[in-house]
Amino acid sequence: MNVKELETRTGMARANIRYYESEGLIHPQRQPNGYRDYSEEDLIALEKIKLLRELGIEINTIRLLQEGSLSLQQVLFGQLNRIEGEQVLLDRQRDVCKQLESLGLEYAALEPAPWLARLEAPAEPPALPQEEAAAEEPEIYHIQTEDYEPARLHPWRRYFARVIDFMLCGFLLLDIPECLINLISAQPIQFAIPGLVRTFLTGFVALLVEPFLLRLWGWTPGKWLFGLKLRTSTGEKPSKEILRERSRCIARRGYGYFIPVYSLYRLWKSYQYIRDGVEPEWNLDWDCRYELVPRQGGCAAGVLSYLMLNAAVFVLAFLQPAVFWMNRAAHLPDLKTVEALYRQSQEDYVTKPNTLYVFDTPEEEPKHTDASFRQEPDGHITATITKHYENEAFFISYDQELDAINALFGVKDPLRREDDLAVAAFGQLDRLQPSSSVVFRGMQITQEIQMEHLYTSYNFSSWTSKYEPTVEDASYTRTVTITWTGDALSWFLPLTK
Repeated sequence: MNVKELETRTGMARANIRYYESEGLIHPQRQPNGYRDYSEEDLIALEKIKLLRELGIEINTIRLLQEGSLSLQQVLFGQLNRIEGEQVLLDRQRDVCKQLESLGLEYAALEPAPWLARLEAPAEPPALPQEEAAAEEPEIYHIQTEDYEPARLHPWRRYFARVIDFMLCGFLLLDIPECLINLISAQPIQFAIPGLVRTFLTGFVALLVEPFLLRLWGWTPGKWLFGLKLRTSTGEKPSKEILRERSRCIARRGYGYFIPVYSLYRLWKSYQYIRDGVEPEWNLDWDCRYELVPRQGGCAAGVLSYLMLNAAVFVLAFLQPAVFWMNRAAHLPDLKTVEALYRQSQEDYVTKPNTLYVFDTPEEEPKHTDASFRQEPDGHITATITKHYENEAFFISYDQELDAINALFGVKDPLRREDDLAVAAFGQLDRLQPSSSVVFRGMQITQEIQMEHLYTSYNFSSWTSKYEPTVEDASYTRTVTITWTGDALSWFLPLTK
């Protein structure tokens, strides 16, 4: 029978069944697929264990019973003797409490000596039934065992050890390659992996690599930092087949295949098992357990590594745009290439719809748009974009200007789909002043505006602004000049006007 059927027939929780198995009190057979097959003998053994535990008999004593080192009569006689002794002590405690209460004594006037003598007087052995008095009393083995207490299985050590493994996997698998590619790439590479997909990818890859590391090295980085050594009950490294099956069980039962909400439920259930001193099924099923290896400094090294990994991920995320743009700045294209890239971007508007604008609103087509590029004496190229509107309402956007930045740096893909900071740079320009400027990626972006007979209306529901004419000869002309400054600090500083 399987464990679910055994749970139903015995009324025991699965964790208890696994615990008694780990203690060697039952011995199910293994099927070819690795699952357990419990026999009727296992069922009867569990029912006996349940009865004896209800009588207060300890696990070690039950083990001796199964081995034949003790007889049931010896164990029951000894347990009865212990219960009778506890009952005598309870009766004495009750009598002393009643007498002290009746005297009405205060704490300062209490004399403890006579009361302690009454409590500590030796108890008389319990009288045996008459028919058993003549019989030879069984020899009683006074087994020095303590009541079972949940093992200290260190749930938080295990949790943070695995978190470090997952973070390190994402760091090596995604963050560092992305940064290295941007160092040499001619186009911006941003994986832009959503958080959920990143969790799936790093989690499954980490669980895929873990068996290899445990078999080869005996540790994973997180487990090594927190001093957690995974071994079988015989003290050996688990086999590669066991480690693979164990990782599959962790993905399924420990993390719920990283499905949102359900994975949190599975983590909580796993924590409850470990907190109560019961190994989760992926260790019990495969005869694995953790041994704590004392390390100088305790968990300090693990916690410090966790914080350093978080800091490293944050620094890489901050540096990646600068790494790409600085790489592009070292390989700026010539004037003909810039002009060709800009023309291509304008032709793409015919086949590629605009999907992202500074204010998420399409701009009315201007009456006239002029884009010019000139090469400066130092070799860099300056772009000038002029837009002119007459007698019409229009929204503000910077599509052509964004394409000009693309062209200046030799980037083929539209920048507005790759770098939100560029969009933010144009958003920093003051659209109500005749002149304003902002520094972005080593460039000085200057805007000059001339307008007549226009007023600005706002749509607060979509946070957009629109210029509308007041008379027939209304006009608007905006000239944006993008000039290379080469200021290295501007790669890392916030946008400045």
